[in-house]
Amino acid sequence: PSYNLSLATSGEEAIELVKMELAKGNHFAAGFFDIRMPGGIDGYETIKQILELDQDIYCAVVTAYTDRKVSQIRSLFNSTHQDHFLYFKKPFSSIELEQTALSLVSAWNRKQSEAAHIDECARANLELQLEVRERIKAEDNLKQWEHIFKHAGWGIATSIDGKTLPLPTLFMRKCTATL
Repeated sequence: PSYNLSLATSGEEAIELVKMELAKGNHFAAGFFDIRMPGGIDGYETIKQILELDQDIYCAVVTAYTDRKVSQIRSLFNSTHQDHFLYFKKPFSSIELEQTALSLVSAWNRKQSEAAHIDECARANLELQLEVRERIKAEDNLKQWEHIFKHAGWGIATSIDGKTLPLPTLFMRKCTATL
């Protein structure tokens, strides 16, 4: 997949970028977060605040230090999003960076496609449920008519085009009473 890059030089700036994109109806598929960032909030707090805005973002957490345990970072992600982050230590190559970006964006795209299919299935299911209700209603109506025809006496009536039709006496009486 192709992707556009946005750069933030601080955690606060990253949060603002996410807010601006969300306001436009756009989402970031993935972000790279350094645990230690100069000035302001660190990468851990940045991820935490961004996940409060958009829990579906995938995160690459990079660090040269071990002051944050992987279990602490994992705790930021709810149980259904435990696979939404990768953790690796510096230094890393540009190839690792590029492949990580590709993997995260591809995973995000798949997740969005799956969500769209689930929504489509839910809509189709709802339509089928409505159709089933309509058919049950029509079937009940048919059963009522079958009961009427079965228990009514038979008579003869002539239709508009002159054909002779057998009709239940009950129905014929209704028809003749309205003439």
